[in-house]
Amino acid sequence: MFGLLLVNDFYNDYLLTPPRIAGLTLIIIGVALAFLAKKLTRVAKKQSHVDLSDKTYVGILTFALVMILAGMIAAIL
Repeated sequence: MFGLLLVNDFYNDYLLTPPRIAGLTLIIIGVALAFLAKKLTRVAKKQSHVDLSDKTYVGILTFALVMILAGMIAAIL
């Protein structure tokens, strides 16, 4: 990995390619959605307390983790 940093155009040739930008964007959105899952469930259900086995909460977390996985796959390609 350190060898990649020695290349003159590391940012242009590796980080700024469209698949990497799309992958990193999906990862960031997925992580943000995972952190906000409980608050989104509270707003959707209009309750002050959310059970960890709630279907909406689990569904949002599952969707967030799928987005993170898709972002990782897109960033590798």
